[in-house]
Amino acid sequence: MSLYNIELFNHDFSCISHYQIDSISYEFDYLSLSINKIQLPGAVKAGRGDYIHLEGDSDSFFGIVENVTESDTFFTIIYKPFLSLFDTDMYMNRKKLKEISLEQFIKEVIQDYFENSGDELQNLNAVEYDLESETLKAQLDIESNIDNLYDLLQTALNRYGVIVETVVNTAEKKITFQIGKINQEEKTIEADLPNVISKEFTTASDNKTMLNKLYVINENNKKEILIYYLTKSGEVKRNPLNNERLTPVMFDTVFVREDEETAFEQAAYEKALAELTTGCNNLIRITVLKEDGLVNPAAWQIGRYARILKDGQEYQSVLTGKEYTGQTVTLVFGSIRRELTKKIKKKQQKKLDKKVKDVENRIENMDTYNKAEIDNKIENVHKNCWDVKSVPVLPVTIAANTIYLIQGEVVVE
Repeated sequence: MSLYNIELFNHDFSCISHYQIDSISYEFDYLSLSINKIQLPGAVKAGRGDYIHLEGDSDSFFGIVENVTESDTFFTIIYKPFLSLFDTDMYMNRKKLKEISLEQFIKEVIQDYFENSGDELQNLNAVEYDLESETLKAQLDIESNIDNLYDLLQTALNRYGVIVETVVNTAEKKITFQIGKINQEEKTIEADLPNVISKEFTTASDNKTMLNKLYVINENNKKEILIYYLTKSGEVKRNPLNNERLTPVMFDTVFVREDEETAFEQAAYEKALAELTTGCNNLIRITVLKEDGLVNPAAWQIGRYARILKDGQEYQSVLTGKEYTGQTVTLVFGSIRRELTKKIKKKQQKKLDKKVKDVENRIENMDTYNKAEIDNKIENVHKNCWDVKSVPVLPVTIAANTIYLIQGEVVVE
C-alpha cells in the first residue's frame, strides 16, 4: 500500500507544506457538502481558505481548508469540497435561462463572482470551463434574481442530470469546471452478489410525502386552475393517459401569482416541476473493494444513473456521493438523506419568512381589517407551517431536491 501525499497550497497555488501519511478516509456528497478531516503529526502551516490536495493509492481528492486545530499530539485539518465556494447567495439574471443553456448560465454566474468580481482575493487563479452538454429552457425555481448557487446546482442534478465537477491541476496552477451531463450510460449493479461487502436500502414508507398530482390556482383569478401530473417516466404533464400516471394518487394544492414577466401557465408549470420532481427518492449505499472488477467504483461519476437489483426488485437511482475508507468504497445513490442539516432548516425558515412577508404585503392593501385581525392572520401563517421538531416524516425541498427526515424502511446487510 502506497503512502498518501498531503499538499497544502495558498490561494495562488504557492505550496505551503507537504506531508505523508499511511491512510485516509474521505467522503464526498454532492447534496450535503460533507466535511472531512485529517490528522497530521507535524506542525501545519495553513489556514482557512487554503487548498488541500490528497493523493495516493490511485485516489486523488481536492478541498478547501475550513479550520486547523492543534492538540498535544497532532494537528487536525477540517476541509470541505470545492463546491462549498458556491454555497452562498449570488445575483443572477433569471431571464437568461430563457435565452441560454443551463450549462452556460452556471458558467456565467461563476465567472461573475470568481473571475470578474474585481476583487483579486476573491477571484480564482487560472479558471477554465468545459461545457459538456446543452440543456435549453431549464427551470430552476429561481424566485428572485438573488439565490444560492449551490442550491441551484442540486436542482440541476436532480432535474436534468447536470453537474459541476472541479478538476484541479496543481502543477499548472489551473482549475477547470466541467459543467454538464456526464457521458456514461446507465449501469446495473446486482447487490446480492458476493462482491458487495455491505448494502443499505432506505425508502420513504409514507407515500403521502410522494406527490404525483398538483392543483395550481391562479391567486389573481381563483377560477383559473391547472392540474399537473407526475408520470411514470418522470415527466410533468397536464393531460397524461391513465396508464402513464402514478398510483395511488397523492395530490396537493397551491397558489401561484402571475406577474408582468411570467404568465400564469408558465408560473404554474414551474411550480409543478418544483413540487413534483424531486430526484430519485431513495438512499442506497453499496460498499465494495476499491479494486472490485464488477462494480468498478473508480469509474463511477456523480450523476451516473443506475439500476440496482436486490431480492428480485429493481431500484432506479443516481450516484450522488462516494465514501472512501481504507480499501473499500461506498457508492451513495439517491436524493434522500436521513439527517436534517442546519442549512435545510435555514432554507425552510427563509421560505416561512417569505410567506409571512407575502401575507403582510397583501394585508397592507386591504382597508377592511383592523390591527387585531391583521395580527391574527400573520399568526395563523406560523401555526399552519410545519414544526420541524414534531413532524416524524418531513419533506424539505431545496429547489427540486426533496430531502426526507424519515421513518422508512432501512435494510442493512
